[in-house]
Amino acid sequence: MKNYKSTKLSNVAEVFSGFAFKSSDFREVGIPAIKISNVKNGYVDLEDNSTQYLDNYVLKKIDSKFVVKNGDVLTSLTGSHITQPNSVVGRVAQYKHKQNSLLNQRVGKIRVTNGRLCDLNFLFYYLSTKFVRQEIAQLAHGAANQANVSPKDIVKIKVPLPPLPIQKKIAAILSAYDELIENNNRRIAILEKMAEEIYREWFVRLRFPGYQNTEFEKGIPKGWDLKELGSLCKKVTDGSHSSPEYFEGGMYMASVKDMTAYGFEKDTMKTISEPDYEKLVKSDCKPFDNDILIAKDGSYLKHVFVWKDNYEVVILSSIAILRPNLDKILPYFFASLLKQPSTKSMMSGFVSGSALPRIILNDFKKMNLLVPAYELIKSFENKVTPMFNQIRTLLNINENLTNTKNQLLPRLISGKLDVESLDIAFPPGMKEEQETQNA
Repeated sequence: MKNYKSTKLSNVAEVFSGFAFKSSDFREVGIPAIKISNVKNGYVDLEDNSTQYLDNYVLKKIDSKFVVKNGDVLTSLTGSHITQPNSVVGRVAQYKHKQNSLLNQRVGKIRVTNGRLCDLNFLFYYLSTKFVRQEIAQLAHGAANQANVSPKDIVKIKVPLPPLPIQKKIAAILSAYDELIENNNRRIAILEKMAEEIYREWFVRLRFPGYQNTEFEKGIPKGWDLKELGSLCKKVTDGSHSSPEYFEGGMYMASVKDMTAYGFEKDTMKTISEPDYEKLVKSDCKPFDNDILIAKDGSYLKHVFVWKDNYEVVILSSIAILRPNLDKILPYFFASLLKQPSTKSMMSGFVSGSALPRIILNDFKKMNLLVPAYELIKSFENKVTPMFNQIRTLLNINENLTNTKNQLLPRLISGKLDVESLDIAFPPGMKEEQETQNA
């Protein structure tokens, strides 16, 4: 292990909180305002459903330091404590978007003040280590589910300072993994768009195979019928209405907050004891292969996906399970139908609550859906299944890349893996960030 010098973060960087925008400042469109909900583990999510926007005129009345640019490093200053599952306070993310955003209060921006001693990318990866995230979170005070940490406390953290060329090499190695992951994400997005376009061509524009020879009645192809959602399923249910206690290193239990486009974020899921897990399995809170999982509470239908993962998990009541009757409807078609804006607009009659909208399953079962002839559903399923299989493969590759990066990260930063003699090419993304930061 290298005996790298270290210093307080305050000697090489500053941390400051975002601007306290008024609620009247926010708009439906405009410049994104980065809030705590946008700060994920490692990245900033501008697609989060809670994202709000600001008018361009806001730029004229605030300091430019609150503008978030590509490559900036952010941290969440408020949220659940590290002792709680789904810890939020102390999350560190690097902004990877071409469009600028604005920094909202309780999100901290970390800015290097001494570039001769410290590289921003190296600092991001160091602050992303589990050990440092725990250190930041342990500085927090307040209730465990809503703890706060001060920028003045964060800058007291010690930072190792290898020679600057070594910092840049370490960052380049880790950044290369991130760029591979991002490339795969772009491929996933293309596959998603292809599958969506096929659905829209066939079932929205009605230009499905053989449509020229199909009889229509009142604008609807013969053989298509309105069917209640419940009649298409063997089961419509949700997860557990009570949450067992957290058990470190136990079995996964997912809530709506853990949902992504195609599964669950393992880093945020709560873990429970095996006996508690088995109780929930017996209560039918475990998804089966080909089940459709939907976000039931909060931003309902924000996520809808076909369950295909091979690890064990049970779910809470904020997620609904639709177990399709495969003799009547097939999973990828069913999920695509539920994702449509027209379907979501119909949901208003099956939702209760204003502060926390929630799908009422007994009513949801009665929602009428226009269902094509089964042979056409089967043709669609055959067409898109290879695309979704490829998406699943890319997601698995990304998970392996992330695990490898996470294993390398502490060894590189501690000096256990010596990079001094390595000839390392900087990935394109790092070059672009350097140019942005120097502009």
